[in-house]
Amino acid sequence: MNKKYKTEGVQQLGKEVVGMMEKFERKSLKEKYANVINAVNTKKETLDDDADLYTDIMADFIELAYEPKLIAEGIIKQINLPMYAGADSIKIPIESRLTSDDVSADGSVTERDTGYTEITIEPDWKGLKTTISEKLLRKGAVDLIGHRLGQIGRAISRGVDEDILEEMGKACTKDDATYGDNSNYNYLTTSSHMSFDAVIDSIAEHRKLYAEPTWLIISPTQWNHLMKDSDMKSAQAYGTTTGNVYEIQQFGALRIFVSNNLDDDGPDAMLVDSEEVGYFVDQTDIETWDGRPVGKIATEVIGAKCYGVGIAKPTAVFGIFADTDEPT
Repeated sequence: MNKKYKTEGVQQLGKEVVGMMEKFERKSLKEKYANVINAVNTKKETLDDDADLYTDIMADFIELAYEPKLIAEGIIKQINLPMYAGADSIKIPIESRLTSDDVSADGSVTERDTGYTEITIEPDWKGLKTTISEKLLRKGAVDLIGHRLGQIGRAISRGVDEDILEEMGKACTKDDATYGDNSNYNYLTTSSHMSFDAVIDSIAEHRKLYAEPTWLIISPTQWNHLMKDSDMKSAQAYGTTTGNVYEIQQFGALRIFVSNNLDDDGPDAMLVDSEEVGYFVDQTDIETWDGRPVGKIATEVIGAKCYGVGIAKPTAVFGIFADTDEPT
């Protein structure tokens, strides 16, 4: 499909929004959109095609909302696999923990079976669209337009978080079809919820698998149980991430992240060794296209990102399943 056809409406919208921004008189607006304004000035010098400039600027508005939300992405290592490089997938090894052995007097070394397997990460697109009405545009409401575009960024970031945590959850579920059974879980039995003791027991079991957990990711329901535990009340401390985007609780060496993306089908909490766990394959930045509305005096903007997730070392994750008996 011709790229100009796909982005014609987005280009026009971008051109008009940039024109509004260049006329900003209020200091608060200049400060709020300083990153986008700087991007406009830089891209005017580097991009020969105005169409590319204005399409990129619309993507920049979406990126403003996308980037600060990616807490889960910070828990997993990132690999850049640019789409223009021609690769549509990447294979990663599912690693087992190896141990060394004595070297014999004659210099021979024991050959060990590594049990090496691999999985393929195939990046795919995730995105959505929003409508910018002509009425909204003619009012020069850059703030409202920015908010509409920001909804795309926030939705994509939630989708990225969900996919990362879902893959981690599979890696610590008993007898998972992809990652097998690595005994990296704690089923707390029926009517048992998160408690200080449950976390301590799980940390101990995780360390037996040679992991050094750095994060405790937990559902809101089980966070509620955990924070009401009397021992936990005595033990907890608080910290804040850079930029005050999220409040992160601290429990010993663990940072606690409360996530709505832990659902009923997986673990209620996970311990994660972020140095070992796996990879987020980043294939594109946010890209924009026309939604091509029919019968509307409006522009529809589609924003999307292509990425994939894979767990390289399943034992770097440890699942805690509240109110659940271990499956037979």
